[in-house]
Amino acid sequence: MNQTIETMKSKGKWHPESELKWLSKASIEEVERREENARSHDFFRLDRLYREGKIDFENPPDIWRMTFLRWMLVRFGLKNTVSFLKTHDCENDFASVPGKLRAIGGVTEEEIEEALKEPAKINKSSVCRLANEMKSRNKDMSRKEAFIQAWKIVRNGGYETKVAGVSFRDRQEALRRLVGYDPKDIRAFLVPEFDNPYDANAVAVMVMVNGGKGVYRLGYVPKADTGIVKAFLGKIPELRIIDGDIKGAKLRLAA
Repeated sequence: MNQTIETMKSKGKWHPESELKWLSKASIEEVERREENARSHDFFRLDRLYREGKIDFENPPDIWRMTFLRWMLVRFGLKNTVSFLKTHDCENDFASVPGKLRAIGGVTEEEIEEALKEPAKINKSSVCRLANEMKSRNKDMSRKEAFIQAWKIVRNGGYETKVAGVSFRDRQEALRRLVGYDPKDIRAFLVPEFDNPYDANAVAVMVMVNGGKGVYRLGYVPKADTGIVKAFLGKIPELRIIDGDIKGAKLRLAA
């Protein structure tokens, strides 16, 4: 086999069969110069997409996976790249991270070892439990989507969403009254409404005040968030009133 091809393969650089003829005639320097030019072009495209907000660490592109990781390493450093790999690889053991860093290239074994000493701040088992719960309650949610959402939630210490429908009927008056209570005395909980005529997936936000006489339907979990929030059913959410001319409310669910 041609020396250039053997050298490229020894470096873990695999080229499609269609390029083998060119590789057999090219020098190692020519191949590496061509790869560097292609990488610069891809980095330019990723820079533009990042500036436009079309990609970020939470929304990485499915294509150019390795190119994206190399771009992240160059632009944001080894520590951020390791954090990204740990965050987006729950289904794989963290032991796979060194191998991926070696595949990315551009870092020494000593640098990899030092970067991996940074303790993982995320409880992997909590992420997996939450992701599996979301997936079981949302048949349309892919396993990948469930794990990405679970990592975000656990990393942020929980999930926050607005309460929808607080401007209907007498709910503004109810919020004005709730503002006068100590937040510790307000208890909120989530109730699925399977018989809701408008949405069988609806989740109502119910509130009561310690020492009060009844329970009040304050509103609903936004439709876009019900798939995630259902993974927290049975947990007591924290309710925060947003004061203003039109009052609102937010729910926070601890991971």
